[in-house]
Amino acid sequence: MENCSLVYQKAYVEFFAPKDQLEALIESAKEHPTVSISALSSQTDTIVPKTMDFATAATWGVFPNHEILQPWVLDPVSFKAWSDEAFGIWRSLAIHYGLGSTSSKTINRVADTYYLVSMLDNDYAQGDIFKVIAESIRN
Repeated sequence: MENCSLVYQKAYVEFFAPKDQLEALIESAKEHPTVSISALSSQTDTIVPKTMDFATAATWGVFPNHEILQPWVLDPVSFKAWSDEAFGIWRSLAIHYGLGSTSSKTINRVADTYYLVSMLDNDYAQGDIFKVIAESIRN
């Protein structure tokens, strides 16, 4: 195994969700201490809940004769920057449907009321991030 290279990836998923589904997800995640959640709406700068309030490696590699490489790190600052961009994309999309159209109103409602949710399972070997999501949907 002396020339073995390994790459590790924690389970990560990102999506938009309405507040009630986010609350159910946060409740479900309480039973899974390895799962971190961050969520931002377009209306606030506060990340809720505060379970992912520091930078953490999501992928890293171990290679012979090299230091450990961390090509992807999640952190609250970049999540905030990405959320601004993500909600801006919704608003740009709404414009293409014509102001006042049903589609434009729906897209703007989503941009105004939904949360950008980021989930990370820190148990890269045995974690099951989708179990947490499924439990929140069932409840």
